[in-house]
Amino acid sequence: MSDDSRLGYLEASVEQQNANFERLYEQTVHLDKKVDDVAVRLEQKIDGVAAGLNQRIDSLDLTFDRKFDDLRIELSKHFRWTVGLMLTTMGLMVTLIGLVAGLLTTAFR
Repeated sequence: MSDDSRLGYLEASVEQQNANFERLYEQTVHLDKKVDDVAVRLEQKIDGVAAGLNQRIDSLDLTFDRKFDDLRIELSKHFRWTVGLMLTTMGLMVTLIGLVAGLLTTAFR
């Protein structure tokens, strides 16, 4: 092989490598755009899911707040009823003790 033919072969090889590099560069740019598009769509979906979850959590929070308020009211009613019953029972005991003391005082006079 002569120097001219070898130089021509090397120039053709460099041109082919240059064309391959350009093709790879275009494919890389195309893939980069695809990745960016997928990232944007994924971000939109994540934002949608996050908004839905926030709405669901807020709804559950409101439901729990209402249930606990209802339970607090019921416990308050039962507590007042229990205290009232206890005071009534104590009043009856004092009355019975007074009656028994009166009867015993009358009986032993």
